[in-house]
Parts: sequence; structure tokens; C-alpha cells
Amino acid sequence: MADAALRKGDTTTTNGITFTIIESGTFGDVIKVSKE
Repeated sequence: MADAALRKGDTTTTNGITFTIIESGTFGDVIKVSKE
């Protein structure tokens, strides 16, 4: 998606929790959430 803040493969970490975009589409996003 051209206007998405994060794209497939992008990762962001906040407060020790990491969010990774696994898949993105018109249906929404599939993410992986992990705690360090």
C-alpha cells in the first residue's frame, strides 16, 4: 500500500515490544508481536 506508514518487512520497537509487518493488503495487516 503506497500510503501505509509501515510496509511489509518493516519493524518498529516501543517499550521493549517489537512489531513486524508480515503481510499487508486491502484486508488489513498481519503482524508479528514479540517481547525482548
